[in-house]
Amino acid sequence: MMMKKVFSVLIGSVVVSLMTSCYKDNEEEFYQNWGTACDTANVSYTSAVVPILQSNCYGCHSLAAAAGSGAGIILEGHDKFSAMNSTLLLNSIKQNGQASPMPKGGNKLDNCSISKIEAWFSQGKKNN
Repeated sequence: MMMKKVFSVLIGSVVVSLMTSCYKDNEEEFYQNWGTACDTANVSYTSAVVPILQSNCYGCHSLAAAAGSGAGIILEGHDKFSAMNSTLLLNSIKQNGQASPMPKGGNKLDNCSISKIEAWFSQGKKNN
């Protein structure tokens, strides 16, 4: 009888341990320090910023879509994007409550993407 109790407690402990050991629900947080450094030293508009915009913003804020779904805000093209109010845009993509959260109805951009856009603004909005 005692052996059954010990065995039951042991199995219960293992099950509880397994259930609580996987608490991360965000892959980026889990792997953030595993060799996937976010390089923001010299952010290029063409190779770093445009792919982020294409994947997350152009659905509503391209030249073609902005009038209908993007409230007239166009982010496509260096001249349009660099003219944006960087504080407002960064508050939107950081989803910090200081501006309308973007992407609208979507998940917040990953931290590296936000850091790249922020770095590009702070590095002078170069068309490179």
